[in-house]
Amino acid sequence: MLHRRVLAAILVFVLCFSSPQAVLSQSGGPMYIVQEGDTLYSIAIRFGTTVDDILSLNPQVEPSLLYPGMQIIIPGFEGVEGALVTTSVLAGQTLEVLEKVYASPREDIIRLNRILNPERLYIGQDLVLAEGEQTSSLQAFIFPVSETLLNTAAQQALNPWVLASYLDTPHLWVTPGKIGHIPAEESSLYPDPISNIMVNPTAVYQGRTLEVQVHASTGIRVSGALGDKVLTFVEYEEGGYIALQGIDAMAEPGLETLRVQLFTKDDGIPFYGFQQPIRIRNAGYGSDPVLTVPPESVDPVTTQAEADAVAEAVEAVSTEKRWGVVFAFPSPYTEAFPAVFGSRRNYNDLGYNSYHTGLDLFGNRDTQVTAPADGTVVMVDTLPARGQAIYIDHGWGVYSGYGHLSQVFVAEGEEVTTGQVIAMVGSTGRVTGPHLHWEIVVGGIPVDPLEWVERVFPAGD
Repeated sequence: MLHRRVLAAILVFVLCFSSPQAVLSQSGGPMYIVQEGDTLYSIAIRFGTTVDDILSLNPQVEPSLLYPGMQIIIPGFEGVEGALVTTSVLAGQTLEVLEKVYASPREDIIRLNRILNPERLYIGQDLVLAEGEQTSSLQAFIFPVSETLLNTAAQQALNPWVLASYLDTPHLWVTPGKIGHIPAEESSLYPDPISNIMVNPTAVYQGRTLEVQVHASTGIRVSGALGDKVLTFVEYEEGGYIALQGIDAMAEPGLETLRVQLFTKDDGIPFYGFQQPIRIRNAGYGSDPVLTVPPESVDPVTTQAEADAVAEAVEAVSTEKRWGVVFAFPSPYTEAFPAVFGSRRNYNDLGYNSYHTGLDLFGNRDTQVTAPADGTVVMVDTLPARGQAIYIDHGWGVYSGYGHLSQVFVAEGEEVTTGQVIAMVGSTGRVTGPHLHWEIVVGGIPVDPLEWVERVFPAGD
């Protein structure tokens, strides 16, 4: 028995002192620079490690004295060297481009960020990269049509194999139109004549508006899509193209594919494009109490006919922007709202299968309704749910709508100006009392009107 106890004691000693943790044998690793707001716990979570492992590799670190600028070696990434930098994925940016720009091996980028699908980097995705010593400024270029790699290499005084490496091909032949990246004094992700492609925001919430801008030094054509929704681009300034698209308030949170394709202006030949995911975030809309309304007002045949009529009225995308910086409120009562956009609706206890498509504002038959921006009236009608209603085209696929009106002072085809009285508040249609139902529709999808009284479109104006 004594012999067994001695053996057990020796085994415990060996386990505790003769076999240190793997992190203790790590002689190097990527260096992380502590950022404002970082904690050891948040750093550990980001890199898939533990606080104890970080402290084991960094004995000089006192957890309570962590400060921005402090350097910490990250455990668990043996073989990965260099200072860690953070970046966000841009529209059209791939893992191959990041690898070249930061001189960081593809495998290291995948390990550091625990990327499961390297071909599905999404716009706005936050990445950490170990920046190498030979970081590069790269200029994107398009391999010419009707050219050979050997001829192009000779024209540019390059070794053909070097040019092939810029085009990410192991052969001395390449498909015309392929995008390559060549070292240059100034970096550009996009080939001439494209100067910039901007997606704003890079992660969009349900019920909000996505903006895509393309800028080029010469005239082009642009098309695109977000999932199954076609994006319609308009040229709003010389060389500047924009598409606005609303995100459905009940859209499934997660990644949705954005597609953008550029064509030559005269002959319509495609010369550049990409498809890349963008994240749709949950807006956290609540649910209203069960509402009791006349059964005929929630009949599917009736409600679908109304939806189809409104969809047809707001379908066209006119090229002139008719609003100023932001939209104005159409009513003087803006301190509180009887119902907000996006809240889930249950009519007559039939289930929470719809949502509130607008913002309700207080008022009565003596309350004026005013135009929030210049525009053209495209619809004046009496509808089962919205009652007496008006829709106004403000350009670029942006419309405003007004429901439950008691009086209407405009007609279809009429031009209106900001602040013009267009109607009076009422209680027509599917209502429980007088109020104004105000909608903003972008790309055929209702969005939160409060966004449009606060957010500037286009970004940068």
